[in-house]
Amino acid sequence: MMNNSIKGFWQEKCLITDDPKTQRQFTFQKYYEIFQALAGNRKKILEVGCGRGTIIHYFAKDGKRVFGIDSDKEAIDLAKENFTHGGVQGILEVGNAEKMRFNNKYFDMSVSIGLLEHCE
Repeated sequence: MMNNSIKGFWQEKCLITDDPKTQRQFTFQKYYEIFQALAGNRKKILEVGCGRGTIIHYFAKDGKRVFGIDSDKEAIDLAKENFTHGGVQGILEVGNAEKMRFNNKYFDMSVSIGLLEHCE
């Protein structure tokens, strides 16, 4: 996985909210609504390239068991802050999407937004 982190990109915290005020917040809420419709009864959700953890944060609020992986430590730190702020739990790790530690079929569903362009 290529690391194309832009210094300071994650400094714009954009905390997760149920009442979107920015275009980014609104867009991620709509992405979640699409993923939620696809998720059905799936309970264990992975977000690959989770960034600030927005999508899995919404899933965690719905009682799903969530996992997030991102190659950028700043992004994972912000995701952890968002989870603490939102009172939800999940496993958030720095890692390589092409070499994850999880076995095949470990998750019921995986989601990703804006990741493929960072892979070779």
